[in-house]
Amino acid sequence: MLFDGKVIIITGGAGGIGRATAAAFAKEGGSVVIADLKAEAAEDAAKAIRDAGGHVQLGAHGQLQGLGAHWELWMLAQGGMTPLEALACGTIDGARYLGLDHDIGSLEKGKLADLVVLDRNPLEDIKNSDSVRWVMVNGRLYDAATMNEVGNHPRQRLPFWWEQQP
Repeated sequence: MLFDGKVIIITGGAGGIGRATAAAFAKEGGSVVIADLKAEAAEDAAKAIRDAGGHVQLGAHGQLQGLGAHWELWMLAQGGMTPLEALACGTIDGARYLGLDHDIGSLEKGKLADLVVLDRNPLEDIKNSDSVRWVMVNGRLYDAATMNEVGNHPRQRLPFWWEQQP
């Protein structure tokens, strides 16, 4: 565990920080970074921080072509967050932390149109987050299975680099 007065970084060797310490630090306005903990310890600390009024954001490293974000989301719920709380960590809370919540992070008039449309409700089961049907980027709609553009400007995508003939 590293501490500089404003930010506490919890690493694998400091699994004993506990809910109370993380929550108290977050309540006082400090930032807590959870890195390289066993899943159970990270989930527990994240829930305690949020319950104390602290801010928790989802962070993934792009493992397996974006699945890391789903795994992080599921772990937050596994640690005791409701599906809605976990989804907020991956959307509006992250945008708010970056100071971009007026532009991204929720569906509101005037915000950028970057979103996903799911086939199944993640509020019923957080693992439904991986049932992506469509992806909208900059107001343009794509079929998630093919990545072809659909909607107002239908267009078949070009081949990915691994699909091209040598």
